[in-house]
Amino acid sequence: CSSDLFLREGLDLNLRRNGPHNPQIIASLNNWARLQVAKGNYGEAAKYYDCALTLLRGTPIFTSWVASQILLNMGTLEFDQGHYAAAETWAQQSLEMKRKLGGDNSLSLDGALLDLAEDQLFQGDAQGAEPLLRQALEKRQQKFSPKHPAVIAAQVRLGEALIAEGK
Repeated sequence: CSSDLFLREGLDLNLRRNGPHNPQIIASLNNWARLQVAKGNYGEAAKYYDCALTLLRGTPIFTSWVASQILLNMGTLEFDQGHYAAAETWAQQSLEMKRKLGGDNSLSLDGALLDLAEDQLFQGDAQGAEPLLRQALEKRQQKFSPKHPAVIAAQVRLGEALIAEGK
């Protein structure tokens, strides 16, 4: 059987068993949406991400790491479709939520910083992306060894911004 069948069955079972506001439902919706993205079904993925966010809004867990990741996923979805301004909006919301949850020194900010910077790079704003990329690189250097792929990826992105700026 395919993984999408199991994920769909899991989602349906969670909805029946736990009701729509259970954190397991949010995780199932997020997983289902990620599968849809992988299959190129962007419209379907957006529906499931939106459903997860709708269920989270107005609940105490709306400001949570799970919600911040779903916001980041929405940004990635928009980015993959070439909607860079929309992606930037989602990435900014995710970054703000992550800062609210963990502060400016939170090591989990690196992904949101990189996503936001890439959105800006693809819109031609290398100067705006550079400080975000420097922050992301610094956070990744705190987390990983110098030769870790995550550090190298951040260095490459920063290099792209610097080249675009003529530096």
